[in-house]
Amino acid sequence: MLRRCIISLLFLFAPFPAAAQPENGADQGPPPAPVVTAVVQEMEIRSPLSLVGTAEPVTFTTIAGEVSGRVSSISAREGEHVDKGQSLLQLRTLPVELELQESQAALAEVQALLEKAADDVRRAEELFKEGFISEEEFQARTTEKKALQKQVQRIRATMRRLSDRLDRMEVKAPFAGQIVEKKTEIGQWVDAGDPVITLADLSTVKIRVPVPERHIGKINRGEEATVTFAGLAGLSFTGEVTTII
Repeated sequence: MLRRCIISLLFLFAPFPAAAQPENGADQGPPPAPVVTAVVQEMEIRSPLSLVGTAEPVTFTTIAGEVSGRVSSISAREGEHVDKGQSLLQLRTLPVELELQESQAALAEVQALLEKAADDVRRAEELFKEGFISEEEFQARTTEKKALQKQVQRIRATMRRLSDRLDRMEVKAPFAGQIVEKKTEIGQWVDAGDPVITLADLSTVKIRVPVPERHIGKINRGEEATVTFAGLAGLSFTGEVTTII
């Protein structure tokens, strides 16, 4: 409940009794003491309002695997703080690495054929201009070169896909925070989309407080509030009222 009061400070020093006036004009007694006053101030006195609420992090997420695979290692521990981009979990990568190596070998082979085909096209073009081969033979060499070029493009696309898969087989923290829960173990198979780790950013939390109707009018958005936690005895935190629903 708000109570309004007026505080005034008044300091009054009473003058000393005047001494009798000497008839012969001798020194008179001390002068009257001055009166000192203070400015009257009007203010509101508010009784503290204590309420119980529930704290939850502003940023809280369950991280899911982007690709399927078998869990080979988990570097995150529950309760541990992790930085943004830090490795949390690794899937077994050997099968994908072998596919990537096969694609790299295939690319080297096709590139060698493409170099030979490019030389053949240059020679065929000269022979065609001199009339030693027909247009059909020249076009055949050109078609072979184009086919090899498309094959190189397909292999490179496969290599990019495999490299991207390898990158996504490592689960990293999307933001700095606290590991709340592990949802998988080493050796377990996870499919794409399966939850693996729950992460929370505890640097900023929001407090939801049920307020009795009779107290609603005493709370304003933007006001400061002091927050204490039962598990953190002796510590208090300052927050701000952001929403009144």
